[in-house]
Amino acid sequence: MNAQRGVALIMWMFIVLLVFFAIAAVLGYTQFEQNTELRDELELERLKVEQAEANLTKRIQERRDRDEILGFGGSATTMANLDTTNDQLARLRGKFPTVTEADTTLEAALTGVEKAYDDMKTSAANWKGQYEAAKQAEQAATDEAQAIADQKDSEIDQLNADLDAEKARAARAQGQAQDTIDQQRNRISTLESSIADLTETTKREKNELTNQLMAMDARIEEINTRNRIIREKSGPDGTVVNADEALGLVYLDIGAEHGLKRGTPFKVWSYGKGKQKVAKGTIEVREVRGDYAVAGVTSTVDPLNPIGKGDKVSNVYFDRGKAPEFVFLGQIPGRYNNEEAARILRSRGAVVADKVTANTDFLVVGRQATSSGTEEELEDSEPFKRAVLYGVELLRGEELVQYIQY
Repeated sequence: MNAQRGVALIMWMFIVLLVFFAIAAVLGYTQFEQNTELRDELELERLKVEQAEANLTKRIQERRDRDEILGFGGSATTMANLDTTNDQLARLRGKFPTVTEADTTLEAALTGVEKAYDDMKTSAANWKGQYEAAKQAEQAATDEAQAIADQKDSEIDQLNADLDAEKARAARAQGQAQDTIDQQRNRISTLESSIADLTETTKREKNELTNQLMAMDARIEEINTRNRIIREKSGPDGTVVNADEALGLVYLDIGAEHGLKRGTPFKVWSYGKGKQKVAKGTIEVREVRGDYAVAGVTSTVDPLNPIGKGDKVSNVYFDRGKAPEFVFLGQIPGRYNNEEAARILRSRGAVVADKVTANTDFLVVGRQATSSGTEEELEDSEPFKRAVLYGVELLRGEELVQYIQY
């Protein structure tokens, strides 16, 4: 029994020791973990302290630099120096606009000083950047100017070469021009001599032509005089068949079929004693019909003896018994062409000739189309000038239409 109790006691103690060692192991491990965490925290705190010391050292160095810039002469400025604080604040306010009256302590003023210091650093950095940019721009401008100078030198050399070549060419051209001038001068001298001879010949021929022209003018005048004499006749060309004194109109027994045209003037007369002609006045044809015409009174010799029925009319250039002769100059525009107008005139007994002669009564002046399609008047043509010399009556295209439309 005692042995069993001893064994049980030993077993119990063994169990208690195991429990104790287990608890001790757990506690040791826990302490170990706690020590590890503490060691990490201490290491972190140590690093923070070192960083703080480095920052403090840097800040102390920066403050020393600022003190040097601010003019503190490197001396330590502490709160113990209270007697000079106001003077230093006044100096800082005058030197730095960022330090104001509200900054009553050096610590408060240091904020404005630090801002001014930072501004100075920023401005210095900006000025440094601008300086570098300006330096680079200056170098670029210098390089560009050098390139331009090199190009200009090359261009000047080329221009000088071109100028030398142009001078040589101009010298050759001047020599050739001088030779040409000499040749032209010789030619001019020859031409002047020929012109002098030609002038003399022309003057002689002009005198001969002038004499011939004077003789021709005399001949033309003689022809015109003879024509007037031929055309002068004792009998009338027509008779006034009616008269309207109030309207100043008279009606004649001659018309388009007799070769009459609008605008033809007539002398009006009547027979007096002994078959003598008594002038009554003048009229002008205004309207032409087939066998009669209407004329307006243009003048009256005696208002008490007006133009009336039975009076006679005459015109030295109008012959009722003679077929009028027409010549066309150019193409007439409008309703009729030359061929149609000539056919109508011939159907009424008129003569259409090819050229102007002393027997021509009317020259029909049309228009001449040039190759460009424009129209030119024909007053400078030889037929027109001849018609004027012969005293031929001129008709325009529209006047011919009025003449032949009845």
